Amino acid sequence: MKHVKNLFANPRLVVVTTLAVLLIIAYLAVPKFIIGSGSMAPTLPIGTIVVLEPANDLTPTDIITYQQEGDARPTTHTFIGYAEDGSLMTKGDANPTPDVHNPPLMMEDVKGEMAFAILPRSLIISFILAIVGILLVPGRRSSQAEAEEAQSPSSDAPRASIPA
Repeated sequence: MKHVKNLFANPRLVVVTTLAVLLIIAYLAVPKFIIGSGSMAPTLPIGTIVVLEPANDLTPTDIITYQQEGDARPTTHTFIGYAEDGSLMTKGDANPTPDVHNPPLMMEDVKGEMAFAILPRSLIISFILAIVGILLVPGRRSSQAEAEEAQSPSSDAPRASIPA
């Protein structure tokens, strides 16, 4: 129980711990995929985390993640339009030609549309800056420590003399 009291006595530690727990929960709860190839560079470099939202009405230039039956892993590419048969056409931004889908890519194969992306560099830099900021920002001293300091005489303080 003593350790729990010590944990809550340090507000910086509480903030860092709370942020870490919230980030872990968000990471586990939100559908996301990590870019594993250079086919979407420079838009989405390798290592980028793509967070998805449901894909409803697609428009060209939307970035989608899809996985067809038999694919080992999902693919994230740009939606470029609909084919005559109603299937989806996609293309990796770094690829010279559109993707060939056999069987045709259908809306059921789409896992979601990109809501936002977290670039690897920005994620690392943001995390480091947040931790440094929390640890370096001066904290408010407890009122009990201030009261004790105000009551204790300082050896360097000038002493008042009372005339006799």
